[in-house]
Amino acid sequence: MHFSYHLSEPCTNNEAEYEALITGLELAILMEIKEIKIFGDSQLVINQVAGTYRILNPNLLKYHQYTLHLLEQIPTATLYRVPVETILQQMP
Repeated sequence: MHFSYHLSEPCTNNEAEYEALITGLELAILMEIKEIKIFGDSQLVINQVAGTYRILNPNLLKYHQYTLHLLEQIPTATLYRVPVETILQQMP
């Protein structure tokens, strides 16, 4: 399935990464998905959500908290960090 989403307000890279993750999680919850694998290229976001990194930027705290709230609604969620270089190599 392919979905399209756009941000209406200016935001930082990290905020945009959280927005994308949140949108995907909201869609998964609406579709009643019980197991999900999340692939992301943002080292910061993936590690913050995994609990490896602390949230130092107060603007990201609300994104982080909401993301964790959404993840509680999906029984099995696994996070994977995929470096952007790997993604670019896969593109035709």
